[in-house]
Amino acid sequence: MALQNLQNEQPQRVMARHPVRISVTISHGLYQELLRRSDHEGRSLSNLSAFLLEGAVDEINRSSEGA
Repeated sequence: MALQNLQNEQPQRVMARHPVRISVTISHGLYQELLRRSDHEGRSLSNLSAFLLEGAVDEINRSSEGA
């Protein structure tokens, strides 16, 4: 469903795009670990989560390009 919504969006210039909010369910242990790291790095939990997700997707894309 999310992919279908993404495909139906009108093309936009990259500069015109805005951040999109999502909701995920994670284990309590992962939440505690992310909370500790975000506090240690002085960033919000949301900012840290976005940073880690972007890094993971970049890594997956680099791995698939080299395969």
